[in-house]
Amino acid sequence: MSIFSIKSNKYITHTYSLFERINYIKRATVCDPALMYGADVSIEDAFEEMLLVQEAYSQTNGKCYYHYVLNPEEYLDKHILFRAGIDIAEFIAHYKGHYQVLMTLHMSKESAEDNHLHYIVNKIDLDTGHRLDIDLGALYELKNQINNILSVYGISSIRQICTEGI
Repeated sequence: MSIFSIKSNKYITHTYSLFERINYIKRATVCDPALMYGADVSIEDAFEEMLLVQEAYSQTNGKCYYHYVLNPEEYLDKHILFRAGIDIAEFIAHYKGHYQVLMTLHMSKESAEDNHLHYIVNKIDLDTGHRLDIDLGALYELKNQINNILSVYGISSIRQICTEGI
């Protein structure tokens, strides 16, 4: 099974953390600029554009982004994985609103089986300024929809968590 994980934030200052995360997923040692994609955000100015949306709606307090990683179980051609990543980024950008999403494909030098996708999602809706808050039920739904996209590309589904009682 593929793994879809949420990366936690170890920094207290939100602005620095967002800046650091974007720089991390765009670092040249593992990411080719041709394998980056922005849904409603430019690749070059993602930090500035996300921060602009947050400031426009006075939503700069607290963590205003999600950082997801998708690790497929199987080896995939980088172009297939990138195309699937774009479809997932577009889905996330329109999940329960209208959000900015920066996606990068990290290429492992040790093993092509370790190639994976990173997503930074601005939690502030471009149109309303409301925050995207994903509870366990919404995460389960999000993963189900991502599994539908993965199946189109022949990629193994992602693990689901038990959501009984939600």
